[in-house]
Amino acid sequence: MTPTSLTVRTPDDLLACVPLLLGFLPQRSAVVVSLPPGSGPHARADILDDTDLSELADGLLDPLLRHGVRRVAVVTYADLDRARWVGAHLAEVFGAAGVEVAAAVAADGSHWVSVTPPTTVPREYDAMSHPFVAEAVVGGQVVLGSREALRDQLRPDPAFCGEVGRRRADVADRLDSGVDAAWVLECLDGHLREHTLPDAAEVARLCLGVAHQDGRDAAWGWVERSDARQHVEIWLRVLRGCPPDERAAPAAVLAFHAWLAGDGALAWCAVEVSQASGETCSLARLVEDLLTRAAPPALWQPLLEGPHRGGSAGRDRSGHDVA
Repeated sequence: MTPTSLTVRTPDDLLACVPLLLGFLPQRSAVVVSLPPGSGPHARADILDDTDLSELADGLLDPLLRHGVRRVAVVTYADLDRARWVGAHLAEVFGAAGVEVAAAVAADGSHWVSVTPPTTVPREYDAMSHPFVAEAVVGGQVVLGSREALRDQLRPDPAFCGEVGRRRADVADRLDSGVDAAWVLECLDGHLREHTLPDAAEVARLCLGVAHQDGRDAAWGWVERSDARQHVEIWLRVLRGCPPDERAAPAAVLAFHAWLAGDGALAWCAVEVSQASGETCSLARLVEDLLTRAAPPALWQPLLEGPHRGGSAGRDRSGHDVA
């Protein structure tokens, strides 16, 4: 998608920007939006009944300081009293750390009050009907109603899982050990060039392939940032057809591509799916670290030679295996 610049003049504008930045409309959340001058990460954290406000503030402040952000807007979502209280605490902590809070707004989903500068009379709003959101949707951006709706995109499709399962035995019989890194790379490159998605047999083989490190490296180490969004669609397809006990590696691959595409919310959801499988995946840990540090995707340089450059999967440019 082409980057879009939005000029925020009012709290209604700010409340409409948040779902565009996250890809969904947050609930019970604290959201920090980095503002010019300069650029920096945007962050979201849950506001739960037992949330420790000191930990919440530290977790949101750390990436701001790490990236030299000096000016932000804060939006807190909860019932208005709690949202106002949390917003005021964040504004105080950020200010003490040298980060200017240009605006802080507390919202409950239908009404907002300003925390900085303070107001007391709630104002009605509807972020999803704001012109910012309407124009973005017309332009092709998907804005979901909640983080749960985002997470639902990663859930198995029973019918497709059944089809993949029926093809699995035939695929497994044709593989020596389930490791087929060259095929993984060729399959993904083919779909990338043709703008298509894998069928059930290919999904079965991809699930088997990325269960091993060589195959997993071939699924992400060569990808260019410009192609990341298309890889996200491919791995969403794979994850929807993947057997429940084999989701750790495909979810981690999806998480990496979502991070590379700048979709941190989807990347976090995919990391959670990988971790929930009970299996340990080094790639999931890597993406978790990238997200925690708010590492910008612009820093990414492919580790492997891609098929269009004539290299081989599973080896980095110095000949070492990629962990």
